Amino acid sequence: MKDLGYAPYLVIAIGATVGGSIERPLLDRYLKGLCTVLDNVPRAQIVGMQWVLHGSSTVEGLADVQSDILQTLRQRFPILPLVVSMDLHSTVTAPLLQLVDGLVHYRTAPHRAYHYPYCQ
Repeated sequence: MKDLGYAPYLVIAIGATVGGSIERPLLDRYLKGLCTVLDNVPRAQIVGMQWVLHGSSTVEGLADVQSDILQTLRQRFPILPLVVSMDLHSTVTAPLLQLVDGLVHYRTAPHRAYHYPYCQ
């Protein structure tokens, strides 16, 4: 990417252990923090976005967590290319597909290759 004059910009990283649902207040706090960070990124420097989502998260009272996160991104960046990488056992929904410009599944387990499609 750097050879083409682009540099990745890490906005936010969050991880979790396997099992159980995320409590809704935690997701709300995450999305609020995400919005705060994104609102401070110079828009002119962003030409596209890649989001590494696992794709099978669950949140109490929310049917489609990934689409909820992506909708938050689309509200702030309606026309930028948005590509998501997800696990092979991810939950891919129609709303999710309408929100992204590209979807790539990981090539390996454990997930070592989630960034390769964007660097080639």
